[in-house]
Amino acid sequence: MERRFLSPREVAEYVGIHPQTVYAMIARGEIVASRLGRKILIDKKRLDEKLGIGPIVGDGKGARR
Repeated sequence: MERRFLSPREVAEYVGIHPQTVYAMIARGEIVASRLGRKILIDKKRLDEKLGIGPIVGDGKGARR
């Protein structure tokens, strides 16, 4: 089963960017993050939707993500 929430470092590795870029994107509101105590968590499903990552749906004629 895939994890639902990722840390900023895991997001950086997943997307292929520097961790500081992830923190900057969170500060600018480009990535939605939540705090749980001292931890910062990013919902992977929302991140995928924001980045346009995910399964292709449709009838094949006008397939979209």
